Amino acid sequence: MSDDEEGEQNYQVVFDDEPEKVWKYLPPKDGKAKAKFANGDTYHGEYKDGKRHGKGLYTLASGATYDGEYVENKKEGWGVFTAPDGGKYTGEWMADKRHGKGTYAYINQDSYTGDWANGTKHGWGTYVYAHISSSLSGTWSNGQLVDGTWEVHDGSKYCGSFLSNQPAGEGLIQFPSGITASGKYADLKFIAEFFKRAHPNARPPERHPPDVFKKACRSIDKCVAKADHCNSMDLTAKQAVKGVPNLRRIGTSPVFVCGQPTTEGFKAAVEDITGKGLEKVLWCNTRAEPVLYVNGKPYAPRDRRELVKSLRLGEITPAQIAELESRFAENVKFMTKKKGGLHNFYEDFTNPEDPDDKRTELKTTEVTEPDAVKAISTVYAGFGEEDLPLAYERLPLDELAAPGAVDFDRFTELVKTKLEGGALVLNDTLGAGVSVPASVIAFLLTDKGGEAEEGGEEGGGEGGGDEGDEGDKKEKVVVEEHKYNPEAPDINFGEFNIIMKLVDSLNGPDPEEERLRLEEEARVAKEAAEAKAAEEAAAAAEKAAAEGGEENKEEEGGEEKKDGEEGGEGYGEEKKEEGGEEAEKADETPKEETDESEAKEEPKEPEKPKNAPDYGFTLKKKVDDAISKCGEVVNLLTQLLDLRKEFEASDDLDGKQAAKNKAQRLLQTYFNFILFACYIDKNQPSEFDKTYSQWSEDPEIQELAGLLGTSENGALSEFEWV
Repeated sequence: MSDDEEGEQNYQVVFDDEPEKVWKYLPPKDGKAKAKFANGDTYHGEYKDGKRHGKGLYTLASGATYDGEYVENKKEGWGVFTAPDGGKYTGEWMADKRHGKGTYAYINQDSYTGDWANGTKHGWGTYVYAHISSSLSGTWSNGQLVDGTWEVHDGSKYCGSFLSNQPAGEGLIQFPSGITASGKYADLKFIAEFFKRAHPNARPPERHPPDVFKKACRSIDKCVAKADHCNSMDLTAKQAVKGVPNLRRIGTSPVFVCGQPTTEGFKAAVEDITGKGLEKVLWCNTRAEPVLYVNGKPYAPRDRRELVKSLRLGEITPAQIAELESRFAENVKFMTKKKGGLHNFYEDFTNPEDPDDKRTELKTTEVTEPDAVKAISTVYAGFGEEDLPLAYERLPLDELAAPGAVDFDRFTELVKTKLEGGALVLNDTLGAGVSVPASVIAFLLTDKGGEAEEGGEEGGGEGGGDEGDEGDKKEKVVVEEHKYNPEAPDINFGEFNIIMKLVDSLNGPDPEEERLRLEEEARVAKEAAEAKAAEEAAAAAEKAAAEGGEENKEEEGGEEKKDGEEGGEGYGEEKKEEGGEEAEKADETPKEETDESEAKEEPKEPEKPKNAPDYGFTLKKKVDDAISKCGEVVNLLTQLLDLRKEFEASDDLDGKQAAKNKAQRLLQTYFNFILFACYIDKNQPSEFDKTYSQWSEDPEIQELAGLLGTSENGALSEFEWV
């Protein structure tokens, strides 16, 4: 019982240092006191600021007792709890629950000694069955043994995996005779594979930590089933098709979004969609968790301690998810058979008279048909036998990460190779999770321009309005276009600093500024050419003057020699003429070579075409339109604004950080969408001959992507809702 539940009239408190005074409420005092409550409970122990804090003995009217330590009204530390039936727990506590090391002795003399977490067996521990002299020891999770050893009174022993505290799966068994066999348990029967004992000097195999998939398998083995459908699942104005939660079309595009349908809902949805003129349906499941069908209704695995959260299975492939679905189905079949045909599951419930009254209830349904429990792959295989125009794909998105290059490439390949003439249906649990960003990706890929909002470009284009003609007599409604003001960005229009940096970087140069830049480049080039020509002319004149002086000296020396003799006048003239010809040749050769070398300069790479001045704004507007059209149930930009309010309203640092972390993820998603829109614009004409991953390796694109940074470093880490 907490003090919040106890009114003033419920208390009768006497502090040991004031035995003559009886309090009718708990005063904010420190010290030891005796308290008696109206329901018959009593407490004798230490108080601090009016709360149980320190050592004390609490006796319930039912006869149960707790003798141990408290911290702010909660059992925390070491304590002994004795149940009304005589069972006793001795060990560590945290937040009113058994947590840490402890031993529970049951009234039938069984006992469990080991680790506890949140009030249940979790970690390493040993359970002893006193009357049959057997024990279970090993790794426990959520109250069940998942991997360990079962020792039987006759000396036999089983080591391996368990399901619901029963041997299940692969393991080793040692018989009383000492013979050891490997094998597996199936339907509580051990199928042995005998083998020879290893050589005593053989090296043991190296132990490696379990891989991601093995951990995922263990999570599936210890999970519980939770229904996808509940009484508050309809988030749209009306349910268009029975059994298909929140089915909706994105504008007039071939993209549809919905929650996980029933088996009959699949058929009804295909019939409804093909009735709209689309030839076939490509159904894409965006969930990163297994899906199971029982009696035609969908279920998902959940950790019993966190029923409201999806099961985190790590980075696994779509093929591995399919394997986990089959494993999940086999586990549910086993438990259903064990319970006589009953399937236990959890289901969310919202009180229609009080929307704030939300809870998760444990329910049971009867499974009458042998094949009523199916993995989703089996369900789709059945549709193939019925000749439904339906193809199935699985493209899982991580709900805790922004879509990235791998996701963009998968969706691009899907739309490019398989969608022609058909509809693309994207589903998650309720059509309000990862299917929403998936629908934005698909819409950007399939939009050919007809879906774009008409009007001027944001941030400097001409103002525009709705130009749809509904009749000659109706006046056109002109909507003033929002224009970006860099001095006062408006986050209601997605003008976050990080986003606008990307937009500015994508914008091409202003035409007037570009004209002035080109004129300046031409002027500088002209001046450089003129200066070079002047230098060359001066050098040529200087060279010619030097050659003239040498020629005059030769003529003066030749007159002193005799005509006809070697070195005489005739000979000198002849040699001079020959020397002149050679000099002319020598002068001409370097010039020709220089001209040739200048002519052979390597051609410059053609400059990439520059973006239009408002190119970044155009891409942002395209993404904003896609988000708006896909945001009937969940809108990314609205979520960011709501998170800001949540951040400002929270007094809890953890709450503020959680809101900021989610906002950073959504902002990264927004940023990535704009880059993806740029990729589509640049590569759609070539039918996507480059993948997004290849395109993003370009240094210019890497520089753009670097504007964002990460949640630890760079602009994203400094995000403050501006």
